[in-house]
Amino acid sequence: MSKQMISYVVLAVMLVVVFGLRAMRSRNARVLNLQYLWVIPLIIIVAAGFSIAKDGMPGTVKMAEMAVGLVAGGIGGWWRGKGTRITYDPASGGLMAQQSVIALLILFVIIGARAFIQMGVQTDPGMAQYKWLADGLLLFGVGFFGISRVEMFIRGRRILAEGRAANPQAA
Repeated sequence: MSKQMISYVVLAVMLVVVFGLRAMRSRNARVLNLQYLWVIPLIIIVAAGFSIAKDGMPGTVKMAEMAVGLVAGGIGGWWRGKGTRITYDPASGGLMAQQSVIALLILFVIIGARAFIQMGVQTDPGMAQYKWLADGLLLFGVGFFGISRVEMFIRGRRILAEGRAANPQAA
């Protein structure tokens, strides 16, 4: 087995293990802090910016392709945010969130596809023509995480206000 094939197998096993662990954790509702929803998208935006900037300024066609990835990610992110169950907990006066396993699967497919493309581009010069696809998936992830957090924030703020209005002693 070649080194490249071993790398692919190791990456696939890691993704399956991490997905399994995350899927088990997503069965339980967790506390949702609205004030921290912006942190992960900010980290991803900065990382994506550095990743794309290291290759220099992209051309017009590449920028259009990346914009398509960003918009598609935003649409998927809105769906992911809607798929996250958010409930008001009267005992704590806060919000609880439970992520959809389907949305988690989509996320891991995106991460896996991008990682496999990146590995292929680094090990096989003939795959360099597909680097734009990896950058498009990166911006898909930016839109996916960013917009899902925006949707969760909007809905969470509404659910929190309704819950506190219904239970004034918990607020």
